[in-house]
Amino acid sequence: MSETKDTKKEPKLLNAYLFAGSDDLKRESLLKRLMKRLSKDCDLTLNAQFFDAAQVKEPNDVIDACNTMPFLSPLRLVAVKTADKASKPLMDALVAYLAAPCETTVLVLEAEKLAKNSRLITAIKKLDAHAYIDCSEKKRNELPALVQTMARARGTELSLDVARHLIELVGTSTLALDKELEKLAAFVVALGRTNITSNDLAAVVSRSLERSPWDLVDAFANRQAGAALAALSELKNETPVDLLRLCVMRLRELLTVKALQERGLSGERALAEAMGRPDWQVRRLTQAARNYSSAELRGLLVRAADMDKKMKSGFDAHLLLSQFLLEA
Repeated sequence: MSETKDTKKEPKLLNAYLFAGSDDLKRESLLKRLMKRLSKDCDLTLNAQFFDAAQVKEPNDVIDACNTMPFLSPLRLVAVKTADKASKPLMDALVAYLAAPCETTVLVLEAEKLAKNSRLITAIKKLDAHAYIDCSEKKRNELPALVQTMARARGTELSLDVARHLIELVGTSTLALDKELEKLAAFVVALGRTNITSNDLAAVVSRSLERSPWDLVDAFANRQAGAALAALSELKNETPVDLLRLCVMRLRELLTVKALQERGLSGERALAEAMGRPDWQVRRLTQAARNYSSAELRGLLVRAADMDKKMKSGFDAHLLLSQFLLEA
């Protein structure tokens, strides 16, 4: 008779794991889950050691910790973060250790960036295929749905648009997003709600990402005047003349897309080869080019030349750029 879901045993713990990838929340969650499981039978206050590989000067400190017998517990935990930043001597020592790990130790290695053919990944997979856990970051277009899932786990909900807004404010770090969702959940629940709105983001979330000039240029190219002006207000270290120059560069790129399409080129791959650009860049340019006619783009270039002349003649450059963004 097969075991029921409630009585099914957890898989046997391995003697080593590698959590590798840029999804910091997933890495942290996996370590917490592992520690919770170990805590059922082990006193981790006496049987756990933590290392930062980037700070380890003597590799034997880590290896000796792995080979130490547990105290009044069946197992002990050794966790090594930033394993991808380990010195060569430490990396050599870890790879050698993984060939014959201590039976009473669970070694957890965390790494943000490791090549798929790295010695550490090869060694951990040789130990057990399940010892390697891919923690690669979600693609940007997958993040909004993930944020919605994270919000539901906290008993709240938010729309895809609000999720995208949160990512714009906080960035793509799932750990940072989760921390902001924790604050947002506490805020809306205290108000007797479960739905998180853009107004809640404005009240609770602080922008942790610095604006890039390309935020303004992308908004300009997509005829999102409000977003372009919002970016302009935060770009304190960029001159209006330089920002106008970047806008002109984008206008020329859009005109190039239009011209190539008029010559019969279609498809992102063909356009990318003709322009010598990556597919993803051409995809964004093609989408933006749909917002304008060729005549409109040429008119904006003429207008930009007039704006540039006025800026360099003593007129209020910030005001002129604001007007240009509004007119696009």
